[in-house]
Amino acid sequence: MQGAAGMQGTQGIQGAVGPQGPQGATGAAIILNNADNRVLTSTGTAGEANAEQNLTFDGTTLKMMYQSGDEGGEFFLNKPVSNSTIVTGITIDVYQNKLRIFQGDSAKGAYIDMTALENSVGTNLAPYRYLYVTRNTTQTISSGTWANIDVIFNNVVASSGIPYDTSTGVATLLGGVYRITAQIAWSAASTYLFQWSCFDSANNQIGPVVEQIQPTSSSNNTSPSHLDFILNTTGKFVKIRMLNSTNALSGEYIRSDLNTGMIIQQIG
Repeated sequence: MQGAAGMQGTQGIQGAVGPQGPQGATGAAIILNNADNRVLTSTGTAGEANAEQNLTFDGTTLKMMYQSGDEGGEFFLNKPVSNSTIVTGITIDVYQNKLRIFQGDSAKGAYIDMTALENSVGTNLAPYRYLYVTRNTTQTISSGTWANIDVIFNNVVASSGIPYDTSTGVATLLGGVYRITAQIAWSAASTYLFQWSCFDSANNQIGPVVEQIQPTSSSNNTSPSHLDFILNTTGKFVKIRMLNSTNALSGEYIRSDLNTGMIIQQIG
């Protein structure tokens, strides 16, 4: 007689799952229209970018290469969040020969005609220097001659960027284009002619001759005469100086009670 089968033992506990292996590297993104120096932009599709033909960067210069008819490159600057009445923002572009800056919503703005500027980046678009000097006391020549006498304006009314020495009458100009105007009134002891002009610090004449003749009247006072010219310089020291050799008589002087003064304005 066969014996009864033995009972089966219980199953052992399952071991813990091992750690997951590292994830493999993501494949390279697809770049559409790929070419050297083109800037990449998103296409909106995962793993895909577009190399922009009209936007390039070579490590030094960012270029916007768009052009169509009269239009050239363009970029847009958004307006501030607060304290601004600009509706959208500011656009800067090239149109024909013009560099334009205007509001994107109304085209209100300004332009620079590039063909009207100087070569070698030589035009200052923001001239700011100015000088206004007068006499607040008389300048007297007691005896001798008016020839080669420097007119000294001893009162600086307003000045920015143009130093002026009230003891020598010399103004210091940096490089640029300036308009120089001046007028002088004398009280003379006789009726004769005065001539004067603008000179540099080495006494070289750089402006036109201004001439005034006293009226033959009971008064020997002269009316103001006017100097007005344009000076283009790389830098210069300038002053007002007498030309004629008329002898100075006792009691003669440059008047301060009339509009005796000089104005220098940088215009370029």
